[in-house]
Amino acid sequence: MNQTLLVETLPVIGRLSRTAPLGLRFWDDVTGKVVGDGLVVTAYPPDSPLRRIEAGVNRTGVYVLTGLPGLSEVEFGNGDDAFWKAFEVTSPPPATATFKIEVVDAWRRFLPFLLTIEAPVKGIVTAFDPATPAPPGSSQGIPLYSTASRSVPAATAVLRAELREWRSGGNHEGEPARWAVLEARAGGRRIARGVADEKGLVSLLFAYPAPVTHPLGSPPAISPPGAEGPALRDQQWPIELVASFDKLDPSAPFPGAPSLPFPRRRRTSAAAS
Repeated sequence: MNQTLLVETLPVIGRLSRTAPLGLRFWDDVTGKVVGDGLVVTAYPPDSPLRRIEAGVNRTGVYVLTGLPGLSEVEFGNGDDAFWKAFEVTSPPPATATFKIEVVDAWRRFLPFLLTIEAPVKGIVTAFDPATPAPPGSSQGIPLYSTASRSVPAATAVLRAELREWRSGGNHEGEPARWAVLEARAGGRRIARGVADEKGLVSLLFAYPAPVTHPLGSPPAISPPGAEGPALRDQQWPIELVASFDKLDPSAPFPGAPSLPFPRRRRTSAAAS
């Protein structure tokens, strides 16, 4: 018995293309991984903080913002090379808008902060300032800085500090050095960077340096063959600390909201070993 299979071809009436005007990826330098969970990423126009749009996160850990005010023309664009070329050669661009991006960790692992970004942005934002992107491959994502109370992952060293402003007079302890940057260096290489919170508290988390293989106080050249190094808890490594600080006046994104800092350059104020 012969059977004939009829396949009906449906006409294509039209195609609908959606282009996300903004996608951001965040990076945890302590674990060396993309942070794709626990973050609440919202965007709003600078003059309308209550018109908030919350980002959704995809399977690759990119926080995608759609439905942004004033960018409907972009979202229904083709998103091909010709589409993005128009933003490079047309002055003014077809459709752009500036947004505040608020990043808060619901799990309290990382400090909150605000970004100012002009959208749309082609590709994924992996730096604080998309206008001056890092060289390809040098930035996995926007860096996140640990809170002072973050749980320490296994096999990770932690250095905690409280930073305060210098004050002249008998008592030199001034106000907390809010949002100061603290770096730890070993052997001339930066091994950790942290940012102080509103109380001046900061945690630096980093992998333990390689253990020494000779007894403390004995140069490797004269250590007897087969000599064992000191126990891990007795190991010592010289660490250099470099602090950078500039006064910031964090602003609240809307009345009643917590104040959040804006990432920006700070001046170097101190170094210690």
